[in-house]
Amino acid sequence: MLIVDNITAIIGGRNIGDDYFDLSHHYNFIDSDIWVKGEIVHSISKSFDLYWNSEWTETPEYEDEPGNEEVLSQTEESKDAVDWLKEKGVDESLKKLLRKRPTLTSIHTCSDIQFITDHPGSGVEKRVVYKAIVELAKEAKQRIRIESPYLVLRQDGLEDFRNLSNRGVSINVLTNSLYSTDAYYTVAALLPMLDDFQKLPALNLYAYKGMELKQQNGNYQDKAISSTHWGVHAKRAIIDDQILVVGTYNIDPRSANLNSELILVCRGNTDLVGEAISSFELRKNGAQLITGTPNPTGKQGLLAGAEKEKIWKTYGIMPFARWFGFLL
Repeated sequence: MLIVDNITAIIGGRNIGDDYFDLSHHYNFIDSDIWVKGEIVHSISKSFDLYWNSEWTETPEYEDEPGNEEVLSQTEESKDAVDWLKEKGVDESLKKLLRKRPTLTSIHTCSDIQFITDHPGSGVEKRVVYKAIVELAKEAKQRIRIESPYLVLRQDGLEDFRNLSNRGVSINVLTNSLYSTDAYYTVAALLPMLDDFQKLPALNLYAYKGMELKQQNGNYQDKAISSTHWGVHAKRAIIDDQILVVGTYNIDPRSANLNSELILVCRGNTDLVGEAISSFELRKNGAQLITGTPNPTGKQGLLAGAEKEKIWKTYGIMPFARWFGFLL
């Protein structure tokens, strides 16, 4: 999260690093964020303070205390930052993007909005977000679209999918293929579950092929750097074309058991949900069907395009991924 003056905030799955801002020469993530303004920001800010002031937070002690070394002035630091941006080509890319798209965001009003966060500390009682997501899924009557960079299900998660499928709820899940992911061990955990997924008639699983996403909602995105590998990194869901969920929660045991997560839920704004659906479908068009109908590609599709060494590593770690899946 990024909170400014308790007035506005940005929430999403993005980390701070070159490959989350299209700046890596080797691998970049395709993400989604949501910008919010209004009373809900106070709740978001309180959650930050909750962690900042908790016993789980500490100020690090540095081994090397600053001595008489030359310290850069703020002006020099700023100049270094500007030089770095020019070297990366970011400034020119941003200028082009601004010229092509003077309005970078679509503004919507969400009259029914909810912010949900886990609490500091370990233990099931602290994991609020997982329970909230399960309850949201139970509301679905027709369809759910899910985007997550990882898909590692516990048995209870598989049972939740099975219950949705048995109720006739259509489930479209978009995740990474072995080629498009930077975490081959999560694919090692997913591979043995493909047979279970194929038995669920209402579930379609798609794996991203790893290509650059040229368009987002119909607008061309200028890229500062051209990369050979791209992977989806958004954590979001759309329920019955009425409810949008955006946050940090991966579909994996780490998010359910260990990590502290948060989500933002907007209900009833069909225009906002429609934009999210368009974005999801655009990414799904860059993926291939792994399980579901028609013509699923199965394991072959999930592994397609990946380097041989990566495939060997995936199969080699599969037994460990099964036994230690709660850590993935």
